Amino acid sequence: MTSTKISNEAGRERDISEPETNTPGSEIDRVRKVYEGRDGSGAKQRYAWFQPDVIQRQHHLDRALAIFLKEAYGENLSNMSALDVGCGTGGFLRSLVDYGVDPRRLIGTEFLPDRLEQAQAMSVSGIRWVHGDLESITGQDKFDLVSAFTVFSSVLDDAHRKKLAGDMWDKVLPGGWVLIFDFAINNPRNQNVRKVTVEELNGYWPSERWVTKRLILAPPVARRLTKISYAASEFLSLIPLLRSHFIYMVQKPV
Repeated sequence: MTSTKISNEAGRERDISEPETNTPGSEIDRVRKVYEGRDGSGAKQRYAWFQPDVIQRQHHLDRALAIFLKEAYGENLSNMSALDVGCGTGGFLRSLVDYGVDPRRLIGTEFLPDRLEQAQAMSVSGIRWVHGDLESITGQDKFDLVSAFTVFSSVLDDAHRKKLAGDMWDKVLPGGWVLIFDFAINNPRNQNVRKVTVEELNGYWPSERWVTKRLILAPPVARRLTKISYAASEFLSLIPLLRSHFIYMVQKPV
C-alpha cells in the first residue's frame, strides 16, 4: 500500500493509506477516472451551489432527509454515529453536524484526495476523513448510520455493487440503518452511471423495515425550467413519474 499526505485541522500532515484496489482496469479505478475527468472538464460548474436547479434539488433532498432521519432516530441525534461512503466534499456530514451530531462520531471515505482536502477545509474539526474504501477503515468500528449518495449508480459491475453493499452492512450496528440516495432511472447521455432499484437494494439487505421515496425533478428538465419559472419546476416535481432520484433507508435487524 502507498500513502498520501492530507493536512489535518491543525495544519499538520497525516498519512492516509491508498486502497489496495487501485489497479489498472479495476472497477474502482474506472470510477476514479470518471470523476477525475468530470472534475477537470469544467462540467462540475453545472452542479455549482448557486444554480437554480441545484438549489431546488438540495431543498427537496434536505426535506426528505429530515423526515427520514427523525423517523429513524428521533429528534435528538447527538449520540448518533455515522459513516458516509464516497463522501465527496463532505456535504452530508456537515448537514449531520447542523442536525446536532457530534463531529467526533462521523467518518467520511473518499477516493479522490482533492475532494477530501476540500471537505476538511470546509468542515468543522473532529470529523475523520479516510482516503480509500471501507477496508481502509481500521479497527472494529460500527455505526448507527452508513450512507452512500450517488455511489452505487457509479458502480457498473454487479459484483462490485454486491461487495460494496456487504461491506456497508458489516459496518452497521444491529438496529442501525443504511441510507441510500441515488438514480432511479438511467441517463441515456451518461453511460458511466446505471440506475439503482429498490428491489436490488432489498436483495442486498434483507430486512422487514425499510422506507423509500422518489424525489427530485429530472435534472435535464429542472436545469432548463428553473431558469424560466421556478414555480413551474416546483409544480412538475410533484409528479412522481418525473422524479429521477430516490431515497431509501433500511434497518439492520437486531
